[in-house]
Amino acid sequence: MTGLELIVVVAATVLLMTWAARRLRLSEPLLLLIGGILIGLMPRFHNVHLPPDVVLLLFLPALLYWESLTTSLREIKNNFRSIALQATGPGRRSA
Repeated sequence: MTGLELIVVVAATVLLMTWAARRLRLSEPLLLLIGGILIGLMPRFHNVHLPPDVVLLLFLPALLYWESLTTSLREIKNNFRSIALQATGPGRRSA
């Protein structure tokens, strides 16, 4: 299976599960998790691996864009220290 086919299957599953969650008034992350598990259990997808470049170029920007629109600036200000430490990590001391 090519990478393009895998991307189409994943995108179609995401759209279907998101639509179903809104229609049934259920939690979207829960149905997306179930959809991912169902894809992973299909025999055709057992040996398929998604390259990291595809995730970085296709999926991550879309997720970050949506979160940038829906994140509260007040929450960022309140949690800035924690965010900064998680983004940079604690510095190592040289011996």
